[in-house]
Amino acid sequence: MNPTFEYWLDIGKTNGQFTLHRRLVNRPEHEMVKEYTYIKNVGRIYEEACARADAYIDNLHTNGYTFDFIKNYDASEGGELRHPGKYDDTHFWFGKYNGKEIEEILCDDIEYCLYIRDNFYSNKPRMISLIKQLEDMDLGKSKAEIEQERRDAEKAEREANKKPIPVELLEGRHTFTGTVVFTKVQEDFYGSSIKMLFVDDRGFNLWGTAPNALWNASNESPKGCKIQFDATLEVSDDDECFGFFKRPTKVSVTEESEERQKDIDKWNKIHEAQTREETS
Repeated sequence: MNPTFEYWLDIGKTNGQFTLHRRLVNRPEHEMVKEYTYIKNVGRIYEEACARADAYIDNLHTNGYTFDFIKNYDASEGGELRHPGKYDDTHFWFGKYNGKEIEEILCDDIEYCLYIRDNFYSNKPRMISLIKQLEDMDLGKSKAEIEQERRDAEKAEREANKKPIPVELLEGRHTFTGTVVFTKVQEDFYGSSIKMLFVDDRGFNLWGTAPNALWNASNESPKGCKIQFDATLEVSDDDECFGFFKRPTKVSVTEESEERQKDIDKWNKIHEAQTREETS
């Protein structure tokens, strides 16, 4: 008579992995036969775990074994497994708060939870579930939301304050002084180039190829920098407050952005330290 095995799915110690187990039905009463046996990990997503378990058991069945069914329960708790594909973990399983409950961490260090919510990206179901839990807790605006609100406010301010391009600038070359709003890599028939949106101090917006002279030694974008250059321009057919600059020359950065200034200060400190070391 072939032995009959009863199979079931359990969850691993971290509650993040489904595991396949079996026990021998009507097993002999002696110590050499285990009550149950761990077989293998079968995945983090319930449906996929069941499919892998079915395939494994079907393969054994072709070799002469018989079996009853896969029991859908958690052997350690005696209850139903988590809902298929859902991870309800209430504890962190990584980092400095490994093993602590989320609610406890929220009381002691909400900034850490905000950091996890806003900076961790993963295609793993368990991490996706954790981040969703943190998002549902309404801990505050994410960095992305704050940044988007800032960009929207700046755009609204530019729109409210924009002015038509003066007629006298439509002929010949002129000097333009203002701020780089952003830079963007743009693909066209001839390849790729870096474009920039520029707001002139007189209130109109210009679009064109960003001059190489705007980049510093660290290759940081000139976004936010005050600049000056000479160029010709063409007014947009759709917006008298928007134009396109061409053939920029005499390009200079008159005031660094806050981010670029931090980078400059950092490299200056490194250079000063190297100089002191060489002269000592």
